[in-house]
Amino acid sequence: MKVLVLIVVMFFSTETLAEEAINWDQLNEQQQDLLAPLREKWESMRPQRRNKILQRAQRWQNLPEQKRDKVKQRIQKFLQMDPGQRKAFRKKMQDFKSMSPDQRQNIKQIRKWFKNLPAEERKALRKQWQGAK
Repeated sequence: MKVLVLIVVMFFSTETLAEEAINWDQLNEQQQDLLAPLREKWESMRPQRRNKILQRAQRWQNLPEQKRDKVKQRIQKFLQMDPGQRKAFRKKMQDFKSMSPDQRQNIKQIRKWFKNLPAEERKALRKQWQGAK
């Protein structure tokens, strides 16, 4: 379970904190417990990397349990992908991140609309779109 949480912490997007190095002994007990898989590597990490991981860990701890569960499910799904699927997923995410905020918002709205459709309509649309390829 800690490994899954660690993966989530590593992948959460975040802004960079100050470049001041935080030593393992400066972490509180909760932080050390959450980041335990990184203990051996901690001191050799660059300060920027440590700070990013700490910020992500803090964000993880502040997430409501329902959102944590959702993120865990997504990580599990990603881990079950074969290398080709992971590569395609990363490419789609990179493309999404390179879009303008308006384009991203538009895609989010379309996705929300699609998710709210009845299951049969979603299935019919998927079939139609796959046939159009």
